[in-house]
Amino acid sequence: MKTVHCLPALIFFVFMLGQTAAQQAIFLINPSFEDNPRYGYTPSGWRNCAFSNESPPDIHPVIDGEFKVNQLPADGETYLGMVVRQTRTVESIGQKLSIPLEPNRCYSIDVALSRSPTFISRKRNGSGTANFGQPAILRIWGGISPCGQKSLLAESPAIEHTQWLKYTFRFQPLDSLSWISLEAWFAPGSQPYNGNLLVDNLSPIIPIDCQSLEPLLNPDTLSIPPYKFRRVETSGYKTHYFQLKEGGYASMSLRTVKSRQDLESLILTNCPDVGFTLGKKEFVTGQFTSLKEVAFNVSRFDGVTLVAGLNYVGKKLTKKRVKALRRLFSEVRLKKRQYRILIDESVGKSGDWLCNQELWLKLE
Repeated sequence: MKTVHCLPALIFFVFMLGQTAAQQAIFLINPSFEDNPRYGYTPSGWRNCAFSNESPPDIHPVIDGEFKVNQLPADGETYLGMVVRQTRTVESIGQKLSIPLEPNRCYSIDVALSRSPTFISRKRNGSGTANFGQPAILRIWGGISPCGQKSLLAESPAIEHTQWLKYTFRFQPLDSLSWISLEAWFAPGSQPYNGNLLVDNLSPIIPIDCQSLEPLLNPDTLSIPPYKFRRVETSGYKTHYFQLKEGGYASMSLRTVKSRQDLESLILTNCPDVGFTLGKKEFVTGQFTSLKEVAFNVSRFDGVTLVAGLNYVGKKLTKKRVKALRRLFSEVRLKKRQYRILIDESVGKSGDWLCNQELWLKLE
């Protein structure tokens, strides 16, 4: 186990032991990144915090996957994979904390880190593939807004080892922080390069004494809430490459389901990443929306129609959203006869509609 001290150089404040809130463990949602393994998707319970024009992180291991990341998990069934790129872009995820971090109090968190020597991914310019096998570091940020980076709480050394090792980070926020994010970053002193970082088995955030660094509660007595995700039975994966508006190419790993029942389960699983940003024409997860996976699978079933329901939000914005939907369906080769865009007051009123982020879905 490696311990990384990240306490800022300032006078420590003494804990008021009578304040029980300061002695509570902060449990994270899905701390072991359990989900259906696939490329270009954020694990359930987490939010993609990376560049909107780049693919999200990955959920490994994908059996016989083209990325060739084959490590077994340190815990559970899956783990998180993030990359840094020669294009100066990186991957990151985050979530809102159930209890905010308090200023001038001290905390610790454990995490298992590793690196894959092979991490084969397509180059942004579409000219073949590259191995993102170089070491990267983990940076832990605290924020006050979704994916906010108000305070750098901790960072690891460059993770060169290819086995799982547990790291302990200790930190002292200077502000109240309600969000946490994990970010892959370049090794210190280096120029941007293609590298990867594997992350698994986060512990709860534990309050510690700022002077002795001892925990203010017994971690062995904590019962971590189990995390369950909806499983989707698939018959394989298809990598979908599409051209970005600003130039270059990106890829998504699209699962292929076996039946209409699995297709309905797929929609329910993808609902958190399906929809439009409030008051805008952009999808909530940018160009890498899970709606592409849904539409791709609908295209594989004759006699199934995907109905995309919109509420009227003004002539100009509604028209732009319809155009965005048609472009997306075209990208995954969903034929016009296999989808219908409905703009009506009845949208979302009955129980057969699924999802609800300015966009509803159902099958006919």
